Amino acid sequence: TVFKYIIFYYARMEIILKTISFVNMKGGVAKTTLAFNIAIFLSQREQKKVLMIDMDPQFNLTQCAMSSPEYVNLISEGRDTVSRIFDTKHILVSSVTGSQQSEPKELKDIEPQNISINLDLLPGTLDLYRLPDGNGIENKLRRYVELQKDNYDYVIIDTPPTPSMWMTASLIASDGYIIPVKTDPLSRIGTELLRSVVKEKTETYGLDITCYGLVLTIVEKNTRNYTDAIDQYKSDDVWKDLLFEGCLIKRVAVSRYQTRDQDGYKTILEINDPDLKSEMNKIVKELLTK
Repeated sequence: TVFKYIIFYYARMEIILKTISFVNMKGGVAKTTLAFNIAIFLSQREQKKVLMIDMDPQFNLTQCAMSSPEYVNLISEGRDTVSRIFDTKHILVSSVTGSQQSEPKELKDIEPQNISINLDLLPGTLDLYRLPDGNGIENKLRRYVELQKDNYDYVIIDTPPTPSMWMTASLIASDGYIIPVKTDPLSRIGTELLRSVVKEKTETYGLDITCYGLVLTIVEKNTRNYTDAIDQYKSDDVWKDLLFEGCLIKRVAVSRYQTRDQDGYKTILEINDPDLKSEMNKIVKELLTK
């Protein structure tokens, strides 16, 4: 019995929860698509236990994982969304149920929703726009994530495309972050601005957070934009060692069928496109080494 306990103890020591935020202040870079499909690959191909947290008030990640009827039912039944983490006793306004008073809930009692085997979601909500700032509220997500250390291998956080309290809370809760970036020149310029914002948050809050790297998205490999982007990042002292080998290839099926309500909905893992899946697999395999 003692021997079995020792084996179990050391096995659990090897399981270290890793929390990753996906950040970019520019919209339209497939940030949510990348975060969601990495979670799919980790949970289904790599058999990792994954929790997704939707910190964007537009809750696009939630729409990738849940249909509208499922979400309406969740709200109607008063099940938990991410706003519960930051909740105090106040009036919440929901497009589904109207105005209602929300009672605060213990962080340990906030329950994610199961999406599939090894994959859970703490859904997003428009209510995030109404929650108060200040009083250390930005630290509550970190405390919630710490309570999940025995339940998951990875926490994937989708952040809003603006420097906000929600982005700050995500970075505070994270071990590292990934920057999805398009190959066009304006997007490449934006990575420098994002780096300065993250640096400011890191210094302000004394964070120990790592940039896991840049992932090129919506890529057309036979274009000048792609080759220029590769050349620029590979010649930059800051980014040259942070560029992921794999990329998110531009495909109509990815942009058109990534939310649950769309006819023909498929994750990248379900799309019959070997090149697309191969690139995603490269990204995930590299992420596992971080």
